Amino acid sequence: MAFYDSLFNVLGLRVWCDSATETPKLSMASLLAKTNPDAANEGPIFPFPSMDELYQACLSFPQSREFTAGVEAAFLNVKDVLKSVLDPLTQPLSWLLELALFSFLATPWWIIIPLILLFVWYVCRSVVVTVFVTLSFTFLAFIDHLDAALQTLAIIAVCTGICILLGVPDWNCYG
Repeated sequence: MAFYDSLFNVLGLRVWCDSATETPKLSMASLLAKTNPDAANEGPIFPFPSMDELYQACLSFPQSREFTAGVEAAFLNVKDVLKSVLDPLTQPLSWLLELALFSFLATPWWIIIPLILLFVWYVCRSVVVTVFVTLSFTFLAFIDHLDAALQTLAIIAVCTGICILLGVPDWNCYG
């Protein structure tokens, strides 16, 4: 409990807490003892006591609730403006993701899996890697997770393609 008392003092929370009112406040040790009376001398206690206990011990803590409410209100006020700016920017990404998901999931497994394996062979030229990918897809199909794996693969394919388009070109050559 001394750990939390020293932490309370080092961070200046005791000074901040005592400035809210003239009545004496609970120490961190007494607050922890109130929260968990069985662990009086066990050293640091995790998890930290609930915020409700801290609100009761220190009148300044409700100020943090007011700050949080203010941040939330500001976000809600600006949300519609951000939506009107960000939605047109992210809509093409949504279309690409929907197209990739449809392509990967609408294609029968006996077509998409060999295509993926051919791609793996083309990229790696390694029998070991290709066999590993084959066994991985077989295992995923066996435990009925092939659809989730293909969805993940579709998302990764779109994101990787976008990263390559944005990251690979040497824009100094074009201007």
